[in-house]
Order: sequence, then structure tokens, then C-alpha cells
Amino acid sequence: MVNSTSFYPDQGPYFVEASNLRDFVKAFDTRVRDYFMWTDVLVVSPATGFVIVVQDDGYIVKVRGNAIMTVQRAVGAK
Repeated sequence: MVNSTSFYPDQGPYFVEASNLRDFVKAFDTRVRDYFMWTDVLVVSPATGFVIVVQDDGYIVKVRGNAIMTVQRAVGAK
């Protein structure tokens, strides 16, 4: 995930499991010193190929490309 704070020297892009995304966004302003949606946000899922762009004025675009990773599951998990 990339947003405006990803370009701060001490931040960079954020790698977040989909199941943790809600909590990540809720705690973002405390952890990173800025708002999550200060400007545009780009979310990329290598496992599904989805790219989601959320523009700060409310526009949302979702496109699907090719997956470049496979989801790793624990041994015995279904």
C-alpha cells in the first residue's frame, strides 16, 4: 500500500495482510503521524492482481491484472 507518507524517509510502502487492513487504517494517524487519506492511496494485491486507487476527492478505481504471487497456507489448513 502506498499513500503520501510512503515517501517520508522513515516510512516507505506498507505491507499489510488483508485481514489486518481495518486495524492498520484505524491506528495509522497514531503510528505514522499523519492521516491515512491525506492524499491518494494505492493498494496493490500481488496475490490477486487487484489494484485499487482511492483518490482523496472520493474517486475509487479497481482494476485486476495478473497475480504474481500465490497465497501460502499453513500445513493442514484448508
